[in-house]
Amino acid sequence: MKKPNIIINKPIAIFLMGTTASGKTKLAIKLKKILNCELISVDSAMVYRNMDIGTAKPKNIYHELIDIINPTEKYSAWEFRKDALKVMTKTSKLGKIPILVGGTMFYFKILLEGLATIPLKQYKINKYNKYCLFFKNKLTKKNKITIYNNDIYRIKRFLEVYLNTDKIINYFWEKKNKENFP
Repeated sequence: MKKPNIIINKPIAIFLMGTTASGKTKLAIKLKKILNCELISVDSAMVYRNMDIGTAKPKNIYHELIDIINPTEKYSAWEFRKDALKVMTKTSKLGKIPILVGGTMFYFKILLEGLATIPLKQYKINKYNKYCLFFKNKLTKKNKITIYNNDIYRIKRFLEVYLNTDKIINYFWEKKNKENFP
């Protein structure tokens, strides 16, 4: 019996993710030798030039998105997503398989799920105090969500979003901008 032709409309991408020193890079190098692929780093520290200590940057094989910015520059998860999708598109157009390898799970998550688009801030919380915590507790209790009291960054962000939009941050998370892979 003849096997049916399977048409894949979207290119295949391989995600190799895991903890530090779990063998991701070693496996990626082996796959590169047997597959027609390009390696793309998914590491929030390896994007920075001259930050080689503690990052375990691969020296024996090229990865996209390594050493792309200076340590004095800002690089966000949104910028990573945009850069990774651009490299994936280029790789796929060359007929190669993108292999995304790394341990920054948040980067993998935003690649798969997209990011929420939250309107620009008019009000910004510069000083964190007991009133912020009180307001946060009332909002989170009312909306049945959890933000831990020692997570000052998320509390401030949660309150800023609410003050600027009159909506809790979950509203925007549910309406994530989910782009398809290239």
